[in-house]
Amino acid sequence: MAFDAEIVNIIISQGLVFKKQLDQHYAIYRINNMPGDIALNYNNNVVGYYYTDLLAIDEAHLDKKISTPLIIEAVEDRALPTERKLSCAGMAALERAWRVANGKATCRWHPL
Repeated sequence: MAFDAEIVNIIISQGLVFKKQLDQHYAIYRINNMPGDIALNYNNNVVGYYYTDLLAIDEAHLDKKISTPLIIEAVEDRALPTERKLSCAGMAALERAWRVANGKATCRWHPL
């Protein structure tokens, strides 16, 4: 799924609740304090989200593997899906997050 400014506007309109600071620029927020719906902010601008079944990161932030903490924070509060439609990039991101969360890989953003 491509990063969508319209979805960002919906997310912002629902309200964001601070969850975790990743570094001086990146922070993770719950969307309207809803478990499993997470927004990634960079200098107070939404640059990524795991919202409903949509996972997207703004193109300018893709090379940083920043989806890893976003996924890990979101899945803590999500039920296991019964089915999924994934792009190749989405599958790679989910697999990387699983490896990091299970100690089989490292990531500069984890442990958070």
